[in-house]
Amino acid sequence: RRALQMVRKKAAEWGVDREKVGVLGFSAGGHVAAMLAAAWDFPQELGPEGRAADADTYDACDARPDCTILCYPVITATGEPSGIVQPGMPYRSVGPSLEGFPRPLRHHGTCVVLLGEKPDGSFNDNDLRRISAELWVRRIEILR
Repeated sequence: RRALQMVRKKAAEWGVDREKVGVLGFSAGGHVAAMLAAAWDFPQELGPEGRAADADTYDACDARPDCTILCYPVITATGEPSGIVQPGMPYRSVGPSLEGFPRPLRHHGTCVVLLGEKPDGSFNDNDLRRISAELWVRRIEILR
């Protein structure tokens, strides 16, 4: 978020059109880009926002990307089923799900990195919803 605001703030200096700033992300970076695109205004429900020492310099700049490109992103952290756990599927992908049982759509390893993991391999449901980019998408009418 702050990086996008910085690009807009320094657009003239860097020779960038401040009305054409986008984000691109692959895999976990796709998650970051998706969250920025969906929650660019940092809704309070996401939790406390960190304050950088130079926050006032950039806060006035819009953090909404003008375009977003997601390449094989991690979008969801919910436990929605996505097929069946097959033999040999890695723990980092399916977590503690047993072979032959429903496979969660989320990528277990990403959730571990973002949230930590309980000893039984589970996560707090509120935290999973908080980092699920698809749940932050909403209709916003912006006049430019």
